[in-house]
Amino acid sequence: MKKTIALLLAALLLLSLAACSGGSGKKTDNGITTTEEPTEPVVLTAADDTQVMDLCFTAPQEYETVERYTDLDANGGLLEKDLVYSLADGGSITYAYMKGQDLSTIMDTSELETREAGGQSFMITERSGNYLAFAQKAEDLYAVSYAPGEGGDGSLLDTLLAQVSFTDATETSIDDIDLYDIRYTIDENLHIAGTSIKLLSTPDGTVTKKSVFWNYGESDDSVDFTLMVRVFKNATMASVLSEEKEYEQKTVSELEYTVLKTDDDTPYEYYTQHGDDVYEIRNNGKSGWTTTRTDESIAAFEAFLNSVGF
Repeated sequence: MKKTIALLLAALLLLSLAACSGGSGKKTDNGITTTEEPTEPVVLTAADDTQVMDLCFTAPQEYETVERYTDLDANGGLLEKDLVYSLADGGSITYAYMKGQDLSTIMDTSELETREAGGQSFMITERSGNYLAFAQKAEDLYAVSYAPGEGGDGSLLDTLLAQVSFTDATETSIDDIDLYDIRYTIDENLHIAGTSIKLLSTPDGTVTKKSVFWNYGESDDSVDFTLMVRVFKNATMASVLSEEKEYEQKTVSELEYTVLKTDDDTPYEYYTQHGDDVYEIRNNGKSGWTTTRTDESIAAFEAFLNSVGF
């Protein structure tokens, strides 16, 4: 899918800062370095995570939120991982890993400035005020980016690069698809090309939002449509719904939903309050220059929605 790199170069995704120490000890199933084999695998919280595959970094001392994004193939293999830090001044820092991506197939690298950092050669570029550094390590691509807030410049990128290091890790912490209290059924007759997971948390590790995307299609590079469930933790409908949009009430399988009104009477965005949390269930369709929702995606969404319970 190459989501992050495409955004970096087109919409110019804001890549982030973080840090970890690389050691020569054994690796757990999560890629966490240790001197002894743990009895159970440990997945770091997004706030404690400072590694995208074998790129390690130092997290900002102060930030508003951190988002961990992972993109997995149909077998659960990692295709992409990003850690994105939003800063108080409106800027952001991101670190990204992309499996099997060659930067030279995306852009002309012949004129880019190069800089050594963490034992790797980084290629430096600037796009629309976003400062980007790419490292090609074997077949995989790594990126560090800084999008300055109001009044900022690109000088922080030098500091970020000075704090990176590379290990020989072959795994890294990723989030599972657990969405707390919601229960649902996945149609096994439809082919899932992969899943994507976004988790947003505060610096103390408190999760505020988690989203799981099921990408349906023949392959990760050929997705026909995506269904999504998102959980807003400790939220209310009033805090989640947009004041600029119109909604209506619907009942599906005895669950009450607040539903976004659509012109064609084919709703695709449902919200329900469960305890202290708000759950959003959405047919994301197929993204391109515009979003399209085929009859197949509408049918799959309705079946998914009818299977939901708590």
